[in-house]
Amino acid sequence: MVPGVEVWVQAQQQLGVQTDIPAAAVTICCGCNWDFVDFSARETSDATLAGLLQLAMKSRRPAVAATAAAALQRLPALLEPGTVRLLLVTAAMRQHSEALQHLAALAAVQQHVDAATLQTVLIELVTHADNSSYVQLLRRFPAAAAQLKRSTVAELLQAAVERGRCVWVQQLCKLPGAQRLSSNVTAQLLQTAVDRGYCECTYYLCSLSAARRLGNEAVAELLEAAVKCPEDVTQWAVSDCIHHLCRLPAAQQLSSEVLASLLHAAVQRNSGAGADWLCKLPAAQQLSSSCVTELLCAAAKQRNQVVMQGVCRLPAAVNLKVSEDFGARLQHVASTAAAVLATVCSPTGVSLSPL
Repeated sequence: MVPGVEVWVQAQQQLGVQTDIPAAAVTICCGCNWDFVDFSARETSDATLAGLLQLAMKSRRPAVAATAAAALQRLPALLEPGTVRLLLVTAAMRQHSEALQHLAALAAVQQHVDAATLQTVLIELVTHADNSSYVQLLRRFPAAAAQLKRSTVAELLQAAVERGRCVWVQQLCKLPGAQRLSSNVTAQLLQTAVDRGYCECTYYLCSLSAARRLGNEAVAELLEAAVKCPEDVTQWAVSDCIHHLCRLPAAQQLSSEVLASLLHAAVQRNSGAGADWLCKLPAAQQLSSSCVTELLCAAAKQRNQVVMQGVCRLPAAVNLKVSEDFGARLQHVASTAAAVLATVCSPTGVSLSPL
């Protein structure tokens, strides 16, 4: 409710000034016995009724808006389409979740809500609304949701991903507009999700058609971003992000050089998250013995057992003979790291000579 209107009405009542303001409007503004407001009084004109409903929807008190929305169930479907849309948008702007739920359940509202109205409502809700309100609106207005423009869906997805609202991302990804997103937009959305370690958002975004069309370079950049996630992102979240990205077609076509770079990055950050998924890519089967040796040495220095386990399962490591050069390079590695290396590699058939 506009503060000036509410304060003005309250002041008039406190001063005892006689006005022609409808009693229902006074009740809404002053908050006295508002639950007994008769929104469906027969003597109330449609124009006055619409004004009262809008006044209630602007209230700072969610219960007032909810009461007005619930009262619509007892009213004949006489509201103009424009009024219905305005009530829905106002409820969203005021973040009145309960009122929104009442409105969305009404056939008259469902009949008159178009894509433009739904777009406005969803954008208003994306910052503060709970998951149930957002998802309910998408389900209540399937026709309007299906007509949302590609650019609108991209905007909604970006806002949802930035806030980690994976349930919203899931529902938005089902819309026709989401399946028409470009590869560049999809890559940007995935970048946002990966940078924050939002693995569930990453999963749903990877299901988009455009994600399946991403090129090798784009997927390599996303995998690198996942490997280099901030330290406050949990290791399991990083691992899940990498897992979902590795299922993209382009990930299956990465070169062994790119994969080696990703594994080295994981070692340098002393993070083994996702290394097992990287080592299952086709490119991993093509890593040379010298590359495997370098990775093992680097991982041993960092005592990164996860990377070592993944690397030791690769074909180049199975029959690896530890050369004098490899042994010399491991001499300066702490005895504990060497012990880890022996424990990890021995079951795979890697032959280790004494250091």
